[in-house]
Amino acid sequence: MRLRWVAIMPITTGAILRKCLFNAVGPPWLASPTYQPYLILAWLTKLLFVVCLICLALATRPAHATNTAPDISQPARTLEIGIFNYRPEHILRPMWVPLAEYLQKILPGHAVRLHFLEQDEMATAVDNALLDIVFTNPAHYIRLRSSNLLTGAIATQVTLHAGQPVSQLGGVIIKRKDNDSIKTLSDLEGKKVAILGRQYLGGYTAQAAHLRKKGIDLDRIQFMALGNPHDKVVDAVLDKRADAGFIRTGILEAMQTQGRTDVAQLEVLEPIKWPNFPFVTSTTLYPEWAIAALPHIDRDTSRRVLAALLAIEPGDPVAVKAGIYGFTIPRDYSAVEDAMVTLRLPPFDQAPSVTPVEFIQQNLLLVGTLSAVVIALALQTTRLAWLHRQLLAARAAEQRLNAQRILAEQERSALWQRLGELAENVPGALYQFRLDADGASRFTYASPQIADVYGYTYAQLSEDANRVYNRVHPDDYPQLTQFIENSAATLNTWTATYRYNHPTKGEIWVKGSSTPTRHDDGSITWHGYIQDITVLKHHEQELERMGFYDALTGIPNRRLLVDRLHQAVAQAQRTNETLAVCMLDLDGFKPVNDQHGHDAGDHLLIEIAHRLQTLVRAEDTVARLGGDEFTLILRRPNGTTIFDKILESLRTPITLGQATVSVSASIGIAYFDGSAPVDADDLLKRADQALYAAKHNGRNNYVVYKDKTVSRAWRA
Repeated sequence: MRLRWVAIMPITTGAILRKCLFNAVGPPWLASPTYQPYLILAWLTKLLFVVCLICLALATRPAHATNTAPDISQPARTLEIGIFNYRPEHILRPMWVPLAEYLQKILPGHAVRLHFLEQDEMATAVDNALLDIVFTNPAHYIRLRSSNLLTGAIATQVTLHAGQPVSQLGGVIIKRKDNDSIKTLSDLEGKKVAILGRQYLGGYTAQAAHLRKKGIDLDRIQFMALGNPHDKVVDAVLDKRADAGFIRTGILEAMQTQGRTDVAQLEVLEPIKWPNFPFVTSTTLYPEWAIAALPHIDRDTSRRVLAALLAIEPGDPVAVKAGIYGFTIPRDYSAVEDAMVTLRLPPFDQAPSVTPVEFIQQNLLLVGTLSAVVIALALQTTRLAWLHRQLLAARAAEQRLNAQRILAEQERSALWQRLGELAENVPGALYQFRLDADGASRFTYASPQIADVYGYTYAQLSEDANRVYNRVHPDDYPQLTQFIENSAATLNTWTATYRYNHPTKGEIWVKGSSTPTRHDDGSITWHGYIQDITVLKHHEQELERMGFYDALTGIPNRRLLVDRLHQAVAQAQRTNETLAVCMLDLDGFKPVNDQHGHDAGDHLLIEIAHRLQTLVRAEDTVARLGGDEFTLILRRPNGTTIFDKILESLRTPITLGQATVSVSASIGIAYFDGSAPVDADDLLKRADQALYAAKHNGRNNYVVYKDKTVSRAWRA
């Protein structure tokens, strides 16, 4: 349709121009001196109308991409997701494939496919309707949206750093520490600065907008566009091919985590530390990546994708694999657009050569003369003609107002309908919660699901929100209150998981997340959602028990043992206390297993685990490594008496059904000594070597690790 309009526009405009010029001549009686002023005024009015039509046609002419689309096929019922490849694809694909598999489970009958694309490739694919959903950085999202290729964002990505959610990003300006020629931002003029490209928010736009605001001339900086990934910019600064570089927040911290020690040679120029933001930055903060749906995707699929994204928990395998915290409701991207407009970056780089104000300033005499002529001609018209025009204008204005009123009412009705459909299909309840300056609180909006989550209707909660707070679990109430107070002070999003005493369901687990907005009167409104996650919480607890405890005996397994041993070693190093690690292997277990069967062997292992637990203190650990091997962590052991008790207890006969069996144990012991500290892995190895020596010495005994003792045993 747009192509058809562009094609016929020149023909239509020419036809209108010819028609108006023809009508300006008018009938023969208008040539009389009496009607000559009216004829001139009518001609000028119609000419002005033609010019306005031409300008409007040119201004609304759509732009079309000339790039060829990448090779992306679209089979029926296939959800095509485009992800901007900010890192090499072999790194990104393992991170995002779990999300595709997750969405495929949420959307039965749909095949979800991922495409990692450069920005130009993604724009071409979007323009040709070869993608349904796009994940991209904010600057690229603004470019796509400004080209009428996308609707608004449906969600914003929340990244994760050191357990803290991060829904914003900024720009970082780096240099080598030994580069004394750059000490302030103004020193960048005349220097070489490495960037990814001018199309990246964190890699150029954020820093350039910040420098422009500081009054620094960007034209005096020699920019080197290196392309993705950010590692190229870091390497260019390190090997002195560039004096400085622009990268996005989190890159330096990620490289340090990945073992890049050379980044210690870099420093951030004029760093800014924003409250509750974990990364060092040089600029203001902008919203994180946008997730947007193309207009052709059906509303039901878009709504289900949004619900699935919002339902992702921070600890879900999908979020962990992608290295993110999850997704939240879309943030305001107007700050990104303002920065791009300020820098005249595409698509805001095609400014008009002469604005109307500039034209008037350059042609004051001509404009003044024409204005005087028009006024003089207008005064020559009759009062009847003036009244007629006023009547027509009044009628047209009334019709426009009625049309605008009807359109506004239709849009408002459609918006409420979409909001109602969204609220009914999103897991949990959507709400708006207001805290007045005097401390009074209430819910100003809540979807019907609020009654299922909290046990109270919106009508009840709109009067007083204390009904909810009074039912929060006493152990979780202080932390929830602290989250909300911090959110009110910093205007950052709060997310919390807590227990709630439901009026009919009893104790349930609830998860909520909300973003605040401060009003002029000092009150604050939070916009968020709340969800009953009791079933999910129970599944998490069960998975944790299965992952850290032995299925047969119920005592810690190797995974939990290693974790506790590292903690115990760290504490022993801090407090200079004694720590003992004991490797225990049963003597005579195999004959019991062979003669009485595996069930008897299992019961024997359960009884051994129980006896070991009764002999140690609550702060100690008894773990099963597998088979008949056990390991003990004893904090502050008092001599060797405990080991004699263990040997004596395990020698005591055990009744298994109709049979009574006896086993013994060989124990290898390794002590942690603060004067000669070793790590947890070495302690386990020493205890294992001592266990070998105990078995070599005849079993049913224990050996404390000593270099000579163990070496003799190994030589024998």
